[in-house]
Amino acid sequence: MAGNKEPHNWKGTHEASISVGLPRTNLFMNIASPLNFSPLNGFSRDRNSRTSLPVFGVDYGYNVLSWLNIGLGFNYTYYKTPVIDDINDAVSFNEHINSMQLTVRLRFYWLNREMVRLYSTLGAGILIQHGNMLDVNRLPDNPIWTEVIPWFDICAIGVTVGRRLYGNFQFGAMSSGVISAGIGYRF
Repeated sequence: MAGNKEPHNWKGTHEASISVGLPRTNLFMNIASPLNFSPLNGFSRDRNSRTSLPVFGVDYGYNVLSWLNIGLGFNYTYYKTPVIDDINDAVSFNEHINSMQLTVRLRFYWLNREMVRLYSTLGAGILIQHGNMLDVNRLPDNPIWTEVIPWFDICAIGVTVGRRLYGNFQFGAMSSGVISAGIGYRF
């Protein structure tokens, strides 16, 4: 324990990790949607019946300073939302959306110990959505489409526990989900 009370210099090391996060909340999913269609030409989304996968993430970073890590992150999730025909109050079809985020990020380690590191992260990049989301410009065909928009990522607080092989847990928003956990390796 005595060695864990002194700052540790991880400068010059690499970090690679994988994670699983809770899906983005409905609020974040609504932000990711180009517009909120409720109702739209007799249709509405049943957001309470939305199903989704967890957010899967892969992350790489390089510790340029003992307290600063520059890296890339890729996250993926999928969700399905029933679209209700308001006239007969029945499911007309299901929207299927694949959502991928690619971000460049800065991670600021504000507690740097050999076994425990605390951090916050800011990132910016792109969100790629592919699916059949209901859109007034595509009715009634509703074809498959792909959309690329600017995106950002925020992690308010994260923790890694371990030396080379470590576990991590973080609270954030946008790309990796509100709460995520994973495993990583420093080399």
